[in-house]
Amino acid sequence: MRASGGCKCAIDNLPWMEIEDTQEDTPMSYAEFYRRSIEQPEAFWDEQARLIDWQTPYTRVLDDSRAPFTNWFVGGTTNLCHNAVDRHLKDRANQNALIWVSTEVDREVTYTYAQLHDEVQQMAAVLKV
Repeated sequence: MRASGGCKCAIDNLPWMEIEDTQEDTPMSYAEFYRRSIEQPEAFWDEQARLIDWQTPYTRVLDDSRAPFTNWFVGGTTNLCHNAVDRHLKDRANQNALIWVSTEVDREVTYTYAQLHDEVQQMAAVLKV
């Protein structure tokens, strides 16, 4: 099964879904995708990192010159909330972004990207006080 739009990112795919190879136009299995991440980590993670927005682009994917203290995406700055929520508002505002399930209170709540954005904004406002 392929995600609609031929998604090229593990984040947007479930492990059992086919993942489109970014270098060729053929589907890649999860096992191949994983193997590539292990065998070619710099190339693999460079491709994945280019799928998100960066406030400051990284200058180097991997610096392992002081092992075991490895640095990834050297010099780069990104914003988790922007990449997880904000950047999806334009094209996916009404799509489901989060499903919260509580077995303690037997409740399930689904949030669209727009609703999740509103919740984040409300929490941010509370934290500013």
